[in-house]
Amino acid sequence: MIRPSIILLVWILAVACGTKLKESRTSVEMKKFVAESTVPCNSDSVPCARFEVNYPLFPGLDKTVQTKLQQQFDKAVNSGEPGDVKSMDAEGKEFIDEYKEFKALTPDNATGWYRNVAITLLLFNDSLLSLQVTDESYAGGAHGNYALTFINVRPESGETFRLSDILKPGYDKALNVIGEEVFRKTRELPDTASFEFNGYTFPDNHFGLNDNYGFSQEGISFYFNSYEVAPYVMGPTEVLIPYDRIKEWMK
Repeated sequence: MIRPSIILLVWILAVACGTKLKESRTSVEMKKFVAESTVPCNSDSVPCARFEVNYPLFPGLDKTVQTKLQQQFDKAVNSGEPGDVKSMDAEGKEFIDEYKEFKALTPDNATGWYRNVAITLLLFNDSLLSLQVTDESYAGGAHGNYALTFINVRPESGETFRLSDILKPGYDKALNVIGEEVFRKTRELPDTASFEFNGYTFPDNHFGLNDNYGFSQEGISFYFNSYEVAPYVMGPTEVLIPYDRIKEWMK
């Protein structure tokens, strides 16, 4: 798993481009949102439901940017349709209400529900704010769920920061070649081994990086969550591409 960091970086992509950038002076504060079916909620002794989100605030950023970030956080915890994004409060209330309905139908069930979301800082400077979102939950069933996603924005505007903002046009093919090499090494797959034969479901049996990526001090991380390209039992896969592997593609 990617190591969360709360260090305000003086360097961004330093290994790749060797350019020193100004340190971000914007402060970071952590905030917690909690919704519970009982107060206090202790699922070790009393079955209940608990919804918790830990996330950072950046009071030094422009108010408009702060609003856009909050919208990104709400979107990150949204469990409904992509176009129907509820607030964090509404999402928590819905989770608790669903548990109460479940409990009313199965009063003898001694299993509690939980959803824990943590939004942590990976990299922050004048050009880029990259955040990691880990989402762990259990709402009945044979096992819990885990997902990891990212939020990448420009601190000055709140707009999405994309790979094309730091990489030259045509980078896709080179990035996929390096990504496949890292993926195979991580999964201990020989260079000639078929993805399909080994349980992976890439389109047309050809490797391709996804759009779930974040920027850390070490490099660019692409994360394949469970079920995305492999069955749940095979787990997720992180593909970390060091900046020095893509020097020639840096703008």
